[in-house]
Amino acid sequence: MKAFSITKLFWITFGVLFIGSIIWSIIFETIMPLIRANAIDELILNIVGIPVILAGTIIFIRGGWIFFRDVYSLMDTEEIQVNIDIIRAKSDPQNIKQARCKNIILL
Repeated sequence: MKAFSITKLFWITFGVLFIGSIIWSIIFETIMPLIRANAIDELILNIVGIPVILAGTIIFIRGGWIFFRDVYSLMDTEEIQVNIDIIRAKSDPQNIKQARCKNIILL
């Protein structure tokens, strides 16, 4: 059996505690007061709306993660490195503009 590293264990614990605190907050600060106030319409809207908001947040974060992962993986390509060297050399402004345009197209 493969053992967890301390880093993985930390992130798993952090994730569980973070998600747990969000669920705790939703239940005790949103749902329970609506039940006590007998506000059934608002309760139904919250029960439907909260998962939609959480799903949208997860999709947004996942998209950002994919974008940054792909941009970071592009940094290893030779074409990007050549363009970066052109930009850092601060030579001809036209060459710099072309190198930046090529980098944007590669994204």
